[in-house]
Amino acid sequence: MNKDGEVSLMKSMHTGNDLIVYKNYSFYCKRRNSRTNVTDWYCSTHNWRGCNARIKMSENYEILTIENGHTHPPAKYSIAFIKSHKGSDLLLHRQYTYFLQYDNKVKRVSHWRCSTHSHKGCKARITLNEKLDIRKANFQHNHIPLNIVFCNGKYYKL
Repeated sequence: MNKDGEVSLMKSMHTGNDLIVYKNYSFYCKRRNSRTNVTDWYCSTHNWRGCNARIKMSENYEILTIENGHTHPPAKYSIAFIKSHKGSDLLLHRQYTYFLQYDNKVKRVSHWRCSTHSHKGCKARITLNEKLDIRKANFQHNHIPLNIVFCNGKYYKL
């Protein structure tokens, strides 16, 4: 946590490399200076399209500098709320479902855990703020996603 907001560390679903997410923008680690332990993180979604946004961070993940604004809007992580077959609320994100672990009314965030495999050691979690923005997440599941379809206004697990 820093004065500008929260930084979340996660893994890329495509490459498995480390990513950080800051204010709904994701960054990949381009280089680390072994002498100063400062890491340069570059925009992971549009760097190849000319976006030069980057963050310099200490080894403790504290933001030292933010350089060059993004040339694009932040990514929108699509989430949906669905009902389980028992009628419980579930969060659906990228074909995975999550149950509400607890709601922190003081910090105005809700914490969600993988609903299908948390009992089998799956560490996937999502923390949402009151505006339903993803504030923190671990998207690493230890299982394949569910086969879920949307039909006639309802979600169905196949």
